[in-house]
Amino acid sequence: LSTKEVKGNTYVYCYRNESEDANGTAEISGTLQNGKVLPRQKCLSRKDTDLAAALQRKHFIKKCLPLLRTNHGAMELFRNTYKPLDLTEIYESMKAAYRIVPMKVGLLDAEPLVEDDFITWMEEPFKSNELYPESLLHITLGGRKVRSKSEVIIAGTLEASGLPFRYEAALNLPQQTYYPDFTILRPKDRKIFYWEHFGMMNDEGYEAGAARKLFDYRKNGILPWRNLITTYDDESGAIDVQTIHSIVNAFLLDA
Repeated sequence: LSTKEVKGNTYVYCYRNESEDANGTAEISGTLQNGKVLPRQKCLSRKDTDLAAALQRKHFIKKCLPLLRTNHGAMELFRNTYKPLDLTEIYESMKAAYRIVPMKVGLLDAEPLVEDDFITWMEEPFKSNELYPESLLHITLGGRKVRSKSEVIIAGTLEASGLPFRYEAALNLPQQTYYPDFTILRPKDRKIFYWEHFGMMNDEGYEAGAARKLFDYRKNGILPWRNLITTYDDESGAIDVQTIHSIVNAFLLDA
């Protein structure tokens, strides 16, 4: 395809090297210059939209092919040489002298795991929510019983990340005792985070209770994204697992 400007108007042309006569025999068409046949140009009209689109697509594909060939070679090289990073395997291959102090594999930039801070904190007894034990129907990979499938996903993400947390531990405020879904000890700075997941916000009574809880939290210095994480099911009751992973990485691991 090419364009020409004629009296301020732009016209689109295509080059044609061959044409067919009435009998369907192909013959070269064009003008003769220095013994060579120059291709004839045809001005495309609106009825030639399909032809223009086909030529456009052909040109586009031809420009893509060199990069696709290069990328294909790069992917073949990657496939043949890539080895996954297994942090546990690397840690276990270290000399014993480098494994005297327990290390939280997966948090390479965090301080070494300190038993008094994390393990003791997780193992010490705490008051948990004793209401409606019959609704603790779902079990996480770590063996914890929780009340919803969304909480299974959140708890599983925390477990997989190695984050110390408690499920429905009592939070005593001046006017009320609450049981946040998750109470988390952030490894990097030993800061406590609370995580509330609201899964029934289409229920007016549930929504009103959630609003009162968040209001009390704010009055007592528990503020969203400072030391409080809140997540929600969507209108159909689904949860976005990628969002949960992003929150854990941004606020509890990399912060």
